[in-house]
Amino acid sequence: MTRPSTRPTPDSALQMDRLLDLGLRLGRIASESELRKAIVAETKTLLGAQRALLVLRPGDEAAEIAGASLPRKEDADVLL
Repeated sequence: MTRPSTRPTPDSALQMDRLLDLGLRLGRIASESELRKAIVAETKTLLGAQRALLVLRPGDEAAEIAGASLPRKEDADVLL
């Protein structure tokens, strides 16, 4: 039985570069609302998703939608 290679592939190296760059870019955002928008947008891009929902649950409080990117006619509030 052969073991899968643990060597980085060109694709994995590219993904790592993208993630490192993403961390640097997100770290430079000072506004909380802009940071939330960027997190949603970058998540969609990285995953190739059509939808993204950022849900926060501060402390013991109820979960709240902090950011969303959904197709038209879809309501983020219905998802919680």
